[in-house]
Amino acid sequence: MTKREIETLKKGYQRKCTIVKVRREANPNSEAYAEAESERVGYLHAAMELLEFGKRQGSARPLIDEWEKEVGFDSRA
Repeated sequence: MTKREIETLKKGYQRKCTIVKVRREANPNSEAYAEAESERVGYLHAAMELLEFGKRQGSARPLIDEWEKEVGFDSRA
């Protein structure tokens, strides 16, 4: 993958994380939060597959963790 493609994945994933974070803070029991979390997880899996396919080695998880940290999102919360 090119750096531009990776940056596009990063921005998209960080947007999904930010939406989830805001909806979680507003109401963690809402349908909107559940829907946003589902979209984030789907995007996460697609991004990891693309990154790992491009690298052909190891896991993309450390990179994803770095992206989450940049927007103050903790997927393990």
